[in-house]
Amino acid sequence: MRAAHKILGIPADADEATIKNGFRRLAMALHPDRNPDQGAEDQFKAVRAAYEAMMAALRNGEADAELSGEGEEPANEPRGEDLHRDIDLTLEEAAFGCQKTLTLDCSIPCARCEGSGESGLSRSQLCGACQGSGRIRAQGKLARCPQCDGRGFITSRACPDCNGSGRQPAERYLQVHVPAGVLSGSELRLAGQGAEHPEGGVPGHLYLKVHLLPHALFHPLEQDLLCTVPVSIFRWLAGGKVSVPLLGGKKKMITLPAAASLQPEPTRIKGCGLPGRDRQPDGDVLISWKPVLPAHLSQELTELLEAAERHLQTNLKKNAPELAAWKEKR
Repeated sequence: MRAAHKILGIPADADEATIKNGFRRLAMALHPDRNPDQGAEDQFKAVRAAYEAMMAALRNGEADAELSGEGEEPANEPRGEDLHRDIDLTLEEAAFGCQKTLTLDCSIPCARCEGSGESGLSRSQLCGACQGSGRIRAQGKLARCPQCDGRGFITSRACPDCNGSGRQPAERYLQVHVPAGVLSGSELRLAGQGAEHPEGGVPGHLYLKVHLLPHALFHPLEQDLLCTVPVSIFRWLAGGKVSVPLLGGKKKMITLPAAASLQPEPTRIKGCGLPGRDRQPDGDVLISWKPVLPAHLSQELTELLEAAERHLQTNLKKNAPELAAWKEKR
């Protein structure tokens, strides 16, 4: 599909006036009311779509998001309506910051009436207040209808494309810079990216509520990250080095003590969780260990375990006091 500016025959970086002039020039020649040729209507629709796309693009841009409440200015001037949306982030995007492109609804000047709300010849319609009689009953008497001034009909030049509003719905794209260290449920504020003020005043703000997508390895607990790591029962009993994951694809070697308990306590890795904000320390990674029994014992592995059992029995009081006490009871 051809680019919008090429359809209108104008530069890609054209301003609002140039866009309107480009559309007006083609609309005069292609509008179905003026051009009966076959295919003119489809060409006009393409020109109108190009106009709407370029007008919406004038509002496209970038915005830095900040946590709601940070740097809020006092509401001492009228603003447009604040908008509220949800934003889904991966854990990595929330931890390290990212850029997201949002598609937002907006309005642009109507192509037909150029934002005036009026177009073409005057049209008359039956007055809804008096049903065309020109009179309404007030305080038990018939009086002249104030809506139509007693004529029974209302004359209007309202543009049929925008119903007299002067605006048409469109979409705009906003590149959002998400700061590092946002938490699930927090709210980001984008100043001046809300709805336009109806009288041309200051736009409102856009608020984005953060939702974290499920992660394959980590579960967030505020700024801490919980990770369940399976480990062989043999490594768990013998101790030694185990590689554990960190956010962002990194890894860290953890040394397990020998003869660890079968009810393992979590291992805390300081400062490797979600980044802190407002001088708060970074979160931690909590490793929850899960000792795993082998699903199958080969002949060689069985022989090794038998040898370990025989060695255990040579000094039962030292190696397994609970087993030694039970043996004495018997």
